[in-house]
Amino acid sequence: MAAIGQTVSVGTSATQLFQVLDAVSYPASPTATQFKAGSANDPLPILLSVPSGGTVYLGGSTVTNSGGASPGCAVAGPATFSYNAIGDDSLYAAASSGTVLVGVCVMRQ
Repeated sequence: MAAIGQTVSVGTSATQLFQVLDAVSYPASPTATQFKAGSANDPLPILLSVPSGGTVYLGGSTVTNSGGASPGCAVAGPATFSYNAIGDDSLYAAASSGTVLVGVCVMRQ
């Protein structure tokens, strides 16, 4: 198995960084942000990076870049961190302003 690395362009509204699905739920034609876990409880290692000068807010599908109903967790670049996702897990981001290119590297694909 290999790692898949890509850049996700995040604007000021909620943008999906990844969605991890178990083998049963994984579609025959996945989108660019859908990845497969070995099973529903098999953590899948994901590395995320936010570039220098970029700030994103992380959260669910309704994450916002302000204090609205779903304010996200602010991450200011440069920042790199890992995330262990399980089946049916996902993460979204919203940029503080403009567009931020977030790096996503998913292992075991």
